[in-house]
Amino acid sequence: MKREVVIYIDGSCKGNPGIGSALALFEVETNGATSKFNREETYEHTTNNRAEYGALLLALNELSEETDWLDGEKIDIKMNISIYTDSNLICEHLNKEWKVNKNHDLVEKAKFLLEKIRKKHNINVFWIPRNENKAGIVFEGRIKYKNFKQFKENSEVIKESLIQEFISLLIEKMGEK
Repeated sequence: MKREVVIYIDGSCKGNPGIGSALALFEVETNGATSKFNREETYEHTTNNRAEYGALLLALNELSEETDWLDGEKIDIKMNISIYTDSNLICEHLNKEWKVNKNHDLVEKAKFLLEKIRKKHNINVFWIPRNENKAGIVFEGRIKYKNFKQFKENSEVIKESLIQEFISLLIEKMGEK
């Protein structure tokens, strides 16, 4: 049995620090059949970098579990795993190109899990542009939808308010005659 696992990760927060989310999108191909699922987490108070690492840890924690996502059985095959992120910070930290100044706890946990997974599987973390990161695209879509929904709700409130104002003006004008 051959298994390829592609994971797109992204983390973001509103305000920095602020409310944040982490998302890991999994695409698992086994003998030509593809299954997709995700893992997501929200944080009441985080920074953007911690949310990015949160997404990586969601993926690595899932991978370090030794049960199959598809059938619940023990994974007994060597998998080829590619994790894609638009975070230069994560890639450069893991490739030991950049010095780690903050978030040592998350970086060390990520490195530990990567080494654990590497004992059984081929795993690599790659940087990709933001517009190619499916997890980032999901976040952007949610934000646009939320903004559109808020705009639509607000426009209904504004429209109702304008109607009320117009009616008040009409009543006022009619009273003057």
